Amino acid sequence: MGEGDAMTTLLLANVGLRDVMLDGQKIEPAREQGERILAELETHSARLSLPLITPPVEQSLRQGSQLRVVLFATNQPEWAPPEHRARDTVHFGKIAAALLETRWSRRGLEKVWCESIDGNPSLYDDMVVAFRRQLGSNRRWMREVECCYVCPVGGTPAANLGLVLAAVARFGERCRVLYLPEGESRPRELDLSRQLRQGVARDMAAASLQHYDFEAAAALLEKADAPEWMERFARYAAQRYHFDFEAASSQLEAARRASMEKPDARNHCERTHHELSALMDRQPEARIRELYHNGSMAWGRHEYTAFLGRVFRFQEALYRLMVEELFPGLSTEVDSKESQQRWCDYVESKPGLHQFLNAQQTDGRHLDYRGANRTVFAAMIRYGWEGGENFAAPERLGQMKAACRLLEGLDCLSGLRNKSIIAHGFEGVSEQSVVRRYQQRDGRENPLTDMAGALESLGIAVGESPFDLAAGLLRGEIERL
Repeated sequence: MGEGDAMTTLLLANVGLRDVMLDGQKIEPAREQGERILAELETHSARLSLPLITPPVEQSLRQGSQLRVVLFATNQPEWAPPEHRARDTVHFGKIAAALLETRWSRRGLEKVWCESIDGNPSLYDDMVVAFRRQLGSNRRWMREVECCYVCPVGGTPAANLGLVLAAVARFGERCRVLYLPEGESRPRELDLSRQLRQGVARDMAAASLQHYDFEAAAALLEKADAPEWMERFARYAAQRYHFDFEAASSQLEAARRASMEKPDARNHCERTHHELSALMDRQPEARIRELYHNGSMAWGRHEYTAFLGRVFRFQEALYRLMVEELFPGLSTEVDSKESQQRWCDYVESKPGLHQFLNAQQTDGRHLDYRGANRTVFAAMIRYGWEGGENFAAPERLGQMKAACRLLEGLDCLSGLRNKSIIAHGFEGVSEQSVVRRYQQRDGRENPLTDMAGALESLGIAVGESPFDLAAGLLRGEIERL
């Protein structure tokens, strides 16, 4: 819209039995008498008034708008009961459209359309469907509209509800609801549109949290005008899912500051901050526990390719933890020539370990211990209880053995991962493919069970999922909004 151009405003209204009056009196029966008056409109024009439609038209034009008006009138099918069809306003709508154009076209009224509604105007579900259909298509009168007024005065309660819901859904923040109180000549703007939008946004945010979609929930909470701390807390959980602990900590601190007057929320933020501190300090057990909960969330979000990535990162991290416990002074972080040399020097300084690793085979080939990977880690841990050296107390070695058996079971999923986009292929991963592959191993149903079992075998408490806690806290607050 160029400078100086008038804003295009759309006014939507239902035509009821009192919208067209003759000499100030109601016209009955509407269909029969409306048809007669329409045929003789020029004769009756001066005696006709539009008491409910005229005020919102005048108010819209006073704002300097280029106005389009759409009137919705009932026109039930011939098979409808005669007493119902007699009350149809189809002819009233055409009368009102003609009168408005005649009286207001020189004052900014662009055009008036009259649209027919053929459903039962007393049935709420019929009207919701009818108006969704009317406003769902790209009609000419819907194009390039900056503001849409809805005037739910004429028409049945069902029709007015259907019109308001459809208009709010179609025009969003551009939609405003006008109401003309009985006996008044100036419409009032209601807060109904904003309240409906916010109610829908709240419901959608709660639904998003059911699927751990914290990004969507944060955006919807903002639209719902929820307290700032809720939006910030949802963004914290979203960043935590992506392992961006710095960004998560920043959002969490913003949530804490915004929740100072909400003790329960503030305390939850403060407790959660301690968890994030352990993750940012790279504490191994904290990060391994996080991998488990993160993988569980990926499963809950039906992101099965991402889930497999978490599974094998979890397996490797737990192997690394056990290797560094069994072999003090050895770092499993091998990411340079220098660190790889230190790795090889350490292994070769342990004759028993060196000989054991050289004797191992994988896929018909000798194990190359120079690569610090999951296969090498597993072999080193196995040496812990098979090598005859006192690496740890027998009880601890038994715990590691139990954990390794569970971790080895995850290997049956490596084929799925290797053919997926996170490894070397382009094949998809589904819940069915993961479960089917896993059931082939001892009939187990879900790798998450074995992942939790491996943690518990090593004495690492699984604890509550931080994502379940976050989603539950936010859903509870949404219910109280």
